[in-house]
Amino acid sequence: MSRENALDRPRGATHASVGLYDPADARDRGQDVVFSLGEVVRVRDPHGSVIVQALGRPLPGWATSMPVLDGCPTVELVLLHEASWAATPSRPPPRLRAFSPQMRWIVHAAPLADRLSGEGVLPHAALRISTPTSDLDTVGLALAAYARGCERLIGCDLSDVLAVTGIAGDLTADGCAVVVEGRADADLGGRMSVALAALAAEGFEGGRLLIQLLRSEDLPAFTLARFDACITAAHAYDSGHSWVATILPERDRTALILIAFRTPYATPATLRMRAVRAAHGGAPHGDAATRSPTTA
Repeated sequence: MSRENALDRPRGATHASVGLYDPADARDRGQDVVFSLGEVVRVRDPHGSVIVQALGRPLPGWATSMPVLDGCPTVELVLLHEASWAATPSRPPPRLRAFSPQMRWIVHAAPLADRLSGEGVLPHAALRISTPTSDLDTVGLALAAYARGCERLIGCDLSDVLAVTGIAGDLTADGCAVVVEGRADADLGGRMSVALAALAAEGFEGGRLLIQLLRSEDLPAFTLARFDACITAAHAYDSGHSWVATILPERDRTALILIAFRTPYATPATLRMRAVRAAHGGAPHGDAATRSPTTA
Protein backbone atom coordinates (compact mmCIF):
# COMPACT_ATOMS: atom_id res chain seq x y z
CA MET A 1 0.00 0.00 0.00
CA SER A 2 1.60 3.23 -1.15
CA ARG A 3 1.67 6.27 1.12
CA GLU A 4 1.55 8.41 -2.01
CA ASN A 5 -1.73 6.94 -3.19
CA ALA A 6 -4.54 9.19 -1.96
CA LEU A 7 -6.93 6.24 -2.03
CA ASP A 8 -4.84 4.62 0.69
CA ARG A 9 -5.50 7.46 3.13
CA PRO A 10 -8.49 7.66 5.48
CA ARG A 11 -11.27 9.62 3.80
CA GLY A 12 -11.17 13.36 4.49
CA ALA A 13 -7.66 13.34 5.96
CA THR A 14 -5.27 16.10 4.90
CA HIS A 15 -2.43 14.73 6.99
CA ALA A 16 -2.71 11.20 8.31
CA SER A 17 -2.36 10.92 12.08
CA VAL A 18 -3.17 7.26 12.71
CA GLY A 19 -1.82 4.16 11.04
CA LEU A 20 0.06 0.90 11.32
CA TYR A 21 3.71 0.06 11.85
CA ASP A 22 4.13 -2.82 9.42
CA PRO A 23 7.33 -2.57 7.35
CA ALA A 24 7.04 -4.70 4.21
CA ASP A 25 10.65 -5.86 4.41
CA ALA A 26 10.05 -7.25 7.91
CA ARG A 27 7.04 -9.41 7.11
CA ASP A 28 7.63 -13.10 7.50
CA ARG A 29 7.29 -14.77 4.12
CA GLY A 30 6.72 -18.13 5.76
CA GLN A 31 7.04 -21.48 4.08
CA ASP A 32 4.69 -23.53 1.94
CA VAL A 33 3.36 -26.69 3.57
CA VAL A 34 1.62 -29.45 1.58
CA PHE A 35 -1.36 -30.71 3.58
CA SER A 36 -2.79 -32.91 0.85
CA LEU A 37 -2.65 -33.32 -2.92
CA GLY A 38 -3.27 -29.87 -4.38
CA GLU A 39 -3.64 -28.23 -0.94
CA VAL A 40 -0.67 -26.02 -0.19
CA VAL A 41 -0.80 -23.47 2.62
CA ARG A 42 1.79 -20.83 3.42
CA VAL A 43 2.51 -20.91 7.15
CA ARG A 44 3.94 -17.76 8.72
CA ASP A 45 5.10 -16.89 12.21
CA PRO A 46 2.82 -14.40 13.95
CA HIS A 47 4.07 -10.91 14.81
CA GLY A 48 2.56 -8.29 17.05
CA SER A 49 0.37 -5.61 15.49
CA VAL A 50 1.26 -2.01 16.35
CA ILE A 51 -1.21 0.85 15.85
CA VAL A 52 0.40 4.31 15.90
CA GLN A 53 -1.40 7.56 16.73
CA ALA A 54 0.31 10.95 16.41
CA LEU A 55 -1.20 14.06 18.02
CA GLY A 56 0.22 17.47 17.23
CA ARG A 57 2.12 16.36 14.13
CA PRO A 58 1.42 14.13 11.13
CA LEU A 59 2.03 10.41 11.32
CA PRO A 60 5.81 9.76 11.10
CA GLY A 61 7.13 8.35 7.84
CA TRP A 62 7.88 4.93 9.35
CA ALA A 63 4.14 4.28 9.93
CA THR A 64 1.55 3.73 7.18
CA SER A 65 -1.92 5.26 7.18
CA MET A 66 -4.73 2.84 6.35
CA PRO A 67 -8.50 3.25 6.01
CA VAL A 68 -9.13 0.05 8.01
CA LEU A 69 -7.38 -0.82 11.28
CA ASP A 70 -7.90 -3.60 13.82
CA GLY A 71 -9.67 -2.51 16.98
CA CYS A 72 -7.65 -4.78 19.28
CA PRO A 73 -3.95 -4.51 18.33
CA THR A 74 -1.12 -5.97 20.37
CA VAL A 75 0.22 -2.49 21.13
CA GLU A 76 -1.19 0.98 20.61
CA LEU A 77 1.64 3.52 20.48
CA VAL A 78 0.52 7.11 21.09
CA LEU A 79 2.94 9.93 20.18
CA LEU A 80 1.97 13.16 21.94
CA HIS A 81 3.60 16.26 20.48
CA GLU A 82 0.80 18.34 21.98
CA ALA A 83 -2.08 17.88 24.38
CA SER A 84 -4.31 20.93 24.07
CA TRP A 85 -7.18 19.26 25.95
CA ALA A 86 -4.97 19.04 29.06
CA ALA A 87 -4.74 22.84 29.46
CA THR A 88 -7.98 22.74 31.46
CA PRO A 89 -9.55 19.81 33.32
CA SER A 90 -11.23 17.73 30.63
CA ARG A 91 -11.48 14.25 29.24
CA PRO A 92 -9.00 13.05 26.60
CA PRO A 93 -10.19 13.22 22.97
CA PRO A 94 -12.41 10.34 21.81
CA ARG A 95 -9.72 9.16 19.37
CA LEU A 96 -7.68 7.94 22.35
CA ARG A 97 -10.49 5.49 23.09
CA ALA A 98 -10.89 4.16 19.56
CA PHE A 99 -8.76 1.05 20.20
CA SER A 100 -8.67 -1.66 22.87
CA PRO A 101 -5.04 -2.79 22.73
CA GLN A 102 -3.46 -5.51 24.80
CA MET A 103 -1.04 -2.77 25.87
CA ARG A 104 -0.97 0.98 25.34
CA TRP A 105 2.33 2.87 25.34
CA ILE A 106 2.34 6.66 25.39
CA VAL A 107 5.43 8.68 24.41
CA HIS A 108 5.08 12.38 25.07
CA ALA A 109 7.17 15.50 24.66
CA ALA A 110 8.92 16.37 27.93
CA PRO A 111 7.40 19.88 28.17
CA LEU A 112 3.95 18.26 28.46
CA ALA A 113 4.82 16.26 31.58
CA ASP A 114 3.16 18.54 34.13
CA ARG A 115 -0.04 18.93 32.10
CA LEU A 116 -0.34 15.16 31.57
CA SER A 117 0.14 14.26 35.22
CA GLY A 118 -3.44 15.05 36.25
CA GLU A 119 -5.97 12.29 36.80
CA GLY A 120 -8.14 11.53 33.79
CA VAL A 121 -6.01 13.47 31.30
CA LEU A 122 -4.80 10.28 29.60
CA PRO A 123 -6.36 6.85 29.08
CA HIS A 124 -4.81 3.93 30.93
CA ALA A 125 -1.35 3.08 29.59
CA ALA A 126 1.14 0.43 30.67
CA LEU A 127 4.06 2.73 29.78
CA ARG A 128 4.17 6.53 29.80
CA ILE A 129 7.50 7.79 28.52
CA SER A 130 8.81 11.35 28.42
CA THR A 131 11.47 12.48 25.95
CA PRO A 132 12.71 15.73 24.35
CA THR A 133 10.40 16.87 21.56
CA SER A 134 13.14 16.48 18.94
CA ASP A 135 13.59 12.80 19.84
CA LEU A 136 9.94 11.81 20.14
CA ASP A 137 9.56 10.16 16.71
CA THR A 138 12.90 8.35 17.10
CA VAL A 139 11.89 6.90 20.47
CA GLY A 140 8.53 5.97 18.95
CA LEU A 141 10.23 4.13 16.08
CA ALA A 142 12.42 2.17 18.48
CA LEU A 143 9.42 1.10 20.55
CA ALA A 144 7.27 0.28 17.50
CA ALA A 145 9.98 -1.89 15.96
CA TYR A 146 10.58 -3.61 19.29
CA ALA A 147 6.88 -4.33 19.74
CA ARG A 148 6.51 -5.57 16.14
CA GLY A 149 8.97 -8.28 17.06
CA CYS A 150 10.62 -9.29 13.80
CA GLU A 151 13.67 -7.08 13.28
CA ARG A 152 15.83 -7.54 16.37
CA LEU A 153 19.36 -8.92 16.23
CA ILE A 154 19.16 -9.93 19.89
CA GLY A 155 16.19 -12.07 20.81
CA CYS A 156 13.74 -10.52 23.27
CA ASP A 157 10.02 -9.84 23.23
CA LEU A 158 7.18 -8.09 25.01
CA SER A 159 7.47 -10.42 28.00
CA ASP A 160 10.95 -8.98 28.62
CA VAL A 161 9.53 -5.45 28.74
CA LEU A 162 6.89 -6.64 31.21
CA ALA A 163 9.58 -8.22 33.36
CA VAL A 164 12.01 -5.30 33.35
CA THR A 165 9.34 -2.66 34.02
CA GLY A 166 7.16 -4.72 36.35
CA ILE A 167 3.95 -3.66 34.57
CA ALA A 168 2.17 -6.99 35.00
CA GLY A 169 -1.60 -6.79 35.15
CA ASP A 170 -2.99 -3.27 35.31
CA LEU A 171 0.05 -1.36 36.59
CA THR A 172 1.64 1.69 34.94
CA ALA A 173 5.34 2.58 34.70
CA ASP A 174 6.58 6.09 33.94
CA GLY A 175 9.79 6.33 31.95
CA CYS A 176 12.24 8.89 30.62
CA ALA A 177 14.05 8.34 27.30
CA VAL A 178 17.47 9.67 26.33
CA VAL A 179 18.77 9.47 22.74
CA VAL A 180 22.53 9.40 22.15
CA GLU A 181 23.86 9.55 18.59
CA GLY A 182 26.31 6.89 17.44
CA ARG A 183 27.18 3.22 17.70
CA ALA A 184 27.54 1.54 21.07
CA ASP A 185 31.02 1.18 22.57
CA ALA A 186 32.68 1.54 25.97
CA ASP A 187 33.00 5.34 25.63
CA LEU A 188 29.32 5.72 24.82
CA GLY A 189 28.51 3.46 27.75
CA GLY A 190 30.41 5.83 30.01
CA ARG A 191 28.36 8.76 28.72
CA MET A 192 25.17 6.79 29.34
CA SER A 193 26.21 6.13 32.93
CA VAL A 194 26.19 9.88 33.52
CA ALA A 195 22.66 10.10 32.09
CA LEU A 196 21.56 7.16 34.25
CA ALA A 197 22.92 8.82 37.40
CA ALA A 198 20.90 11.95 36.61
CA LEU A 199 17.75 9.91 35.93
CA ALA A 200 18.19 7.91 39.13
CA ALA A 201 18.43 11.19 41.07
CA GLU A 202 15.03 12.13 39.60
CA GLY A 203 13.46 8.90 40.84
CA PHE A 204 13.83 6.65 37.79
CA GLU A 205 15.04 3.70 39.84
CA GLY A 206 13.23 0.94 37.97
CA GLY A 207 14.26 -1.17 34.99
CA ARG A 208 16.22 -0.03 31.92
CA LEU A 209 15.53 -0.62 28.23
CA LEU A 210 18.39 -0.05 25.77
CA ILE A 211 17.79 -0.11 22.01
CA GLN A 212 20.48 0.41 19.38
CA LEU A 213 19.16 1.72 16.06
CA LEU A 214 21.51 1.13 13.13
CA ARG A 215 21.54 2.47 9.59
CA SER A 216 22.33 -0.10 6.91
CA GLU A 217 25.72 1.45 6.19
CA ASP A 218 26.72 1.25 9.88
CA LEU A 219 25.81 -2.39 10.36
CA PRO A 220 28.96 -4.02 8.85
CA ALA A 221 31.28 -2.22 11.27
CA PHE A 222 29.07 -2.93 14.29
CA THR A 223 29.98 -5.83 16.59
CA LEU A 224 28.28 -7.45 19.56
CA ALA A 225 31.55 -7.02 21.45
CA ARG A 226 31.19 -3.24 21.19
CA PHE A 227 27.56 -3.49 22.31
CA ASP A 228 28.55 -5.63 25.31
CA ALA A 229 31.31 -3.16 26.21
CA CYS A 230 28.79 -0.33 26.14
CA ILE A 231 26.37 -2.17 28.43
CA THR A 232 29.17 -3.18 30.80
CA ALA A 233 30.40 0.41 31.09
CA ALA A 234 26.92 1.77 31.72
CA HIS A 235 25.94 -1.01 34.10
CA ALA A 236 29.08 -0.56 36.21
CA TYR A 237 27.55 2.61 37.66
CA ASP A 238 23.97 1.35 37.58
CA SER A 239 24.10 -1.95 39.43
CA GLY A 240 20.97 -3.27 41.04
CA HIS A 241 18.68 -2.49 38.10
CA SER A 242 17.22 -4.92 35.57
CA TRP A 243 18.16 -4.37 31.92
CA VAL A 244 16.83 -5.41 28.52
CA ALA A 245 19.00 -4.55 25.52
CA THR A 246 18.59 -5.21 21.80
CA ILE A 247 19.66 -4.03 18.33
CA LEU A 248 17.37 -2.91 15.50
CA PRO A 249 19.14 -2.75 12.10
CA GLU A 250 18.02 -1.21 8.81
CA ARG A 251 16.89 2.07 10.40
CA ASP A 252 17.34 5.62 9.05
CA ARG A 253 19.32 6.77 12.09
CA THR A 254 22.17 5.33 14.14
CA ALA A 255 21.55 6.09 17.79
CA LEU A 256 21.16 4.54 21.22
CA ILE A 257 17.81 4.92 22.95
CA LEU A 258 18.01 4.50 26.70
CA ILE A 259 14.77 4.42 28.71
CA ALA A 260 14.83 4.41 32.50
CA PHE A 261 11.62 3.64 34.38
CA ARG A 262 10.18 4.44 37.76
CA THR A 263 8.73 1.75 40.01
CA PRO A 264 5.33 0.68 38.58
CA TYR A 265 2.18 1.80 40.35
CA ALA A 266 -1.61 1.59 40.20
CA THR A 267 -3.26 4.83 39.11
CA PRO A 268 -6.29 6.12 41.06
CA ALA A 269 -8.52 5.04 38.17
CA THR A 270 -7.01 1.56 38.27
CA LEU A 271 -7.66 1.31 42.01
CA ARG A 272 -11.28 2.31 41.43
CA MET A 273 -11.67 -0.31 38.73
CA ARG A 274 -10.22 -2.96 41.02
CA ALA A 275 -12.89 -2.04 43.56
CA VAL A 276 -15.59 -2.28 40.87
CA ARG A 277 -14.30 -5.70 39.78
CA ALA A 278 -14.24 -6.92 43.35
CA ALA A 279 -17.79 -5.70 43.93
CA HIS A 280 -19.03 -7.53 40.82
CA GLY A 281 -17.08 -10.72 41.27
CA GLY A 282 -14.24 -9.98 38.86
CA ALA A 283 -13.85 -8.69 35.30
CA PRO A 284 -11.35 -8.90 32.44
CA HIS A 285 -7.86 -7.66 33.15
CA GLY A 286 -5.70 -5.41 31.01
CA ASP A 287 -6.40 -2.19 29.16
CA ALA A 288 -10.06 -2.93 28.53
CA ALA A 289 -10.61 -3.37 32.28
CA THR A 290 -9.53 0.21 32.97
CA ARG A 291 -11.12 1.74 29.90
CA SER A 292 -14.02 3.70 31.40
CA PRO A 293 -12.77 4.80 34.84
CA THR A 294 -9.60 6.43 33.47
CA THR A 295 -11.60 9.53 32.64
CA ALA A 296 -13.85 9.47 35.65
